[in-house]
Amino acid sequence: MTSKPEQYQWDVCRAGDDSYSVLEYYAARSRKKRTVVKTILNYTAPVFAAAAFVLVVNHWTGIEYNVTKSDSTQYFSDGAVPQSIDSATYSTVAVSSSEGTISDQLLDSAKGIVEQGSGLYIDGEFIAATSSAGELQLMLDGILEDSQTTPDSTVEFVNPVDVKFGLYATSQMDDVDEIKEKIEIADENAAAADSQDEPEKNDSTPLLAVRETLQLTSTQAIPYETKSIKDKSLDIGVTKVKVEGVNGEKEMVEEIVLIDGKQVSREIISETVTKNPVTKEVLVGTKISLSGGAGAGISTGRFGWPVKGGTITSRFGYRSFQGGQFHTGLDIGVPKGTAVVASDGGVVTKAGWYGGYGYAVIIEHEGGYSTLYGHNSSILVKVGQKVSKGQQIAKAGSTGNSTGPHCHFEIRINGSYKNPLNYLNK
Repeated sequence: MTSKPEQYQWDVCRAGDDSYSVLEYYAARSRKKRTVVKTILNYTAPVFAAAAFVLVVNHWTGIEYNVTKSDSTQYFSDGAVPQSIDSATYSTVAVSSSEGTISDQLLDSAKGIVEQGSGLYIDGEFIAATSSAGELQLMLDGILEDSQTTPDSTVEFVNPVDVKFGLYATSQMDDVDEIKEKIEIADENAAAADSQDEPEKNDSTPLLAVRETLQLTSTQAIPYETKSIKDKSLDIGVTKVKVEGVNGEKEMVEEIVLIDGKQVSREIISETVTKNPVTKEVLVGTKISLSGGAGAGISTGRFGWPVKGGTITSRFGYRSFQGGQFHTGLDIGVPKGTAVVASDGGVVTKAGWYGGYGYAVIIEHEGGYSTLYGHNSSILVKVGQKVSKGQQIAKAGSTGNSTGPHCHFEIRINGSYKNPLNYLNK
């Protein structure tokens, strides 16, 4: 009855530990068994999981997969010394497949829920998808081509427009006409919303608004400048053109931006002078003469000829023709346009149409004198203007009662007609 306990006690003693009890011995052995079971599960669980994954994918796609083991890891035994064992990390590798095969088999398994197509994205927002990628691109290209006004301009959509190929829900697929209609409805709704916010202003930009950028080249005139040069040889107020002014030219390039045909900006990007302007030079008199200079209005009491050259065609007094009509002045025949000048300095009292005299000028001088210049083609002075002796006041012509271009010249004293020949050059 006492032999077994003695044998057990001997086995414990052989272990070299007299303090072990029977209970402690069995407890230690149990802990070792649990560690072994845990290690086995660490190996087998991933294998079973990978196998399950392979079975599921293989069932749906018909593709064969292989399970491979990789890497190694460490574990700790009895919470003490680390040891190295093979890792329980596994991966699946297709034995015989390609991306196209997988994609086709996944699409087949989707059973009409998704399909391949081209999606239209405007400003990053999805609009619609279609299976007719070619028709969608033709529609977009057609919008750009119709918006181009010149062959050299560039056109682009204002909003970023992208066409992305991929998988889309079958319920989202539309034909190109339906996509156009969706875009039109979206534009109308946006315009209506803007009008409600600001009735007087509608700045909503259509989804497929087109920006056209073009360059316009034109030739512009460069106006010449006028330079005045003082000249002591000319009377005060007298001017003389020394050099005629000529406009220059420049080539100007402008960049014009249109959005849906409406100009939004115009900017000059370059200017090139192709012809320099010529400055007009005008001599301005500074000489103070006895007559006081042009525009001084000073009467000298001495009368000069109203035109340069010419021929007297009719004298002062009664005429033998026209029924003996009295001629109140002196007719001097000259070509049309000949300069008519003031016989003496004074103030203009008449400048315009004057009955039978046609276009006429009357100048009032000091001492009750006045002079008249008739039948002019044009008048260069105005009423109230002061003129000096020798200053041009008109251009000879044949207006009014006249048979040819000439200057009708009269001298009056307190309203009475006098023979001009008695006063000229005296």
